[in-house]
Amino acid sequence: MKRSLPIFKRDKQEDTASEEGTDVYSFPDDSSEGCVKKACLTKSHLSKSTSTGETFKFLKNSKNPIMFKHAFNGSDAIIVSNTDLATCNKNRTEDNTKSSQDKYGDTSECNIEGRSPRIAKENGEAADHKNDVLYVMSGLKESNVNVKILSAIHLARKCSEPEFRHFCRSQDVFDLFLNHTKDMIDSNPAMALVISTVLYLLSRDKGQFPFSDKAANAILHLLKVNSDSGDEYLKAKNKIKVIFEKWIETANSNTTKQIKFDLTDEKLCPKNITLEALVFICISNGSTKFRDSIKANGILEWVIDEFDIVTNKCVDKKDVSCRQLNILLRILHNMCTNHKNNKYFITNHNSHSCLKSLENLVTFFTNILENDCKNEPMNNELSHTFQLVLNILVALTEENELSCVVLGKSDDFLQRLCQVICNFGPQYISEKYRFSLTIACSGCLANIIESCGRIRKKVLGLKCNYYDGETKTIEEDNVIVAFTKHFKYWESKITLIDEDMDNMLDIENDLENDDSTSDDDETNNSKKDNQARKEMIKLRNEQKERDCDALFTQAAEKYATSHMEANLLASFSAINIGLLIEDDEDIADSIRKYLPGEDFLALITLLYRFLEFTHQLNQPNCNACTKAINKIIETLSNFDLLR
Repeated sequence: MKRSLPIFKRDKQEDTASEEGTDVYSFPDDSSEGCVKKACLTKSHLSKSTSTGETFKFLKNSKNPIMFKHAFNGSDAIIVSNTDLATCNKNRTEDNTKSSQDKYGDTSECNIEGRSPRIAKENGEAADHKNDVLYVMSGLKESNVNVKILSAIHLARKCSEPEFRHFCRSQDVFDLFLNHTKDMIDSNPAMALVISTVLYLLSRDKGQFPFSDKAANAILHLLKVNSDSGDEYLKAKNKIKVIFEKWIETANSNTTKQIKFDLTDEKLCPKNITLEALVFICISNGSTKFRDSIKANGILEWVIDEFDIVTNKCVDKKDVSCRQLNILLRILHNMCTNHKNNKYFITNHNSHSCLKSLENLVTFFTNILENDCKNEPMNNELSHTFQLVLNILVALTEENELSCVVLGKSDDFLQRLCQVICNFGPQYISEKYRFSLTIACSGCLANIIESCGRIRKKVLGLKCNYYDGETKTIEEDNVIVAFTKHFKYWESKITLIDEDMDNMLDIENDLENDDSTSDDDETNNSKKDNQARKEMIKLRNEQKERDCDALFTQAAEKYATSHMEANLLASFSAINIGLLIEDDEDIADSIRKYLPGEDFLALITLLYRFLEFTHQLNQPNCNACTKAINKIIETLSNFDLLR
């Protein structure tokens, strides 16, 4: 039963980037990056002494070959650089022009695309990029290790340019690069550092990263390479620092979003750089085939094992403000969302170790809320990490009975979810994250309750504190009573918001009608004064109208957001109430007194509205959710009829 609402979470989280700087996981807008066609350049203008074997074989096998030919003859495909074109145009004689006209006619009457300056520039850039790659490959074929590393660093340096990165992605240059360097990853940390840098830079653009089995195998090996203290490694690290600084400068000059990247010595190691790159690769490659490949190549298994290690370290140190933990959580969430095979693999791997780590993190965060946030709300960084943990739990418990059974064994875990919804959320979580965290906890709990009747009975026996937002008091209740009070509170909020909107519309209508002047003023003032007064009144009314429109729009947006949030919070409480009642009439009668009108009409009305809302979202796998909610509506309606 799908409870996650990614659209609303995304809407809530987009404000974070503008307030705290750019999210490091957002792609820069490379305005200078054009749409480069996949080129088949079969003849290089390099000298024979620098040619190596079958020149640029990887471009010969391009799926979409394009031949760059001379505009005025039928010669074989050649490369024409910007310099060659300029020289050719300057030295062209009248005899050549005449012979061309004799053979092909007047060239001024020919509309040939190859003569376009833009096409010539693109051809020249493609030729330059090709020659850079050929230069790197010739260096990688040398037997000297230092020459190989310097050649790889040259490729990394070129990758700071968006046009070159696009060329590399379109021509599968990274796979060609790995053909000459993959055997050095385990034995040479300096080369591993350079490879991870190239991988990271190619992954940072909006274009999809050319992921292949060769790249997956290299990523798995790079994730196992840590820092080194050798001179060769330190020299390479210093050069890589300069490359990253150049890339940041170039990227920030082409976009309004400022990229932040922590260039500490600790971060600059193959493992950390590759892990950062893997996040962007996961974002740009959302296909089922890609996720299958991540699992088949062993990367997902490594991520789960590393997540368990990092979680234990963070919990032991009582500090989860760890960038590596945040990255691992993002990868896990991407891998398990809407992918059953990966979901079951994450659940079962190493005796449910991932679920246990997630449960430990929930315990850690709720302890922080209970003990350290009484004077001020949980900070945004911790709230964001907590949000990632809960998002993964929602994804893993969705239509996955095994995950629900494993998590449902712990009374403490279930009670903590209830505490976040009814007690910690209203008091200790900032307004920015309160809605999304409450929805995630409610969705996770609903998935677990629905999966197993034994867990439902266990939840019915639990108690939790309920914070009354109106009286500002806390009292302990049974979980179902706490949820009923929670529903009633948010249902009343919906009514208040509707009334405020109606009042605001009435005020706006009154302001629009307040634009008249009295007849006495017309008779008492001179014509000149009357004219000036009319102009002043007109300007005042125009300004008032503009101000009112702006204020009304701003207020309407605020009310609409508040209305939506109140509806969803009340709806999820109604879903949990319905799942806990199931078909037990005694439980239904015990909570009637806490409901408006002492019947289930308000719950039923809100659930119908929620169904319409989910249908508009058109979310995948919503049939199970619709079926479960319809069953709740039918059961509650029968209880009211039998009363």
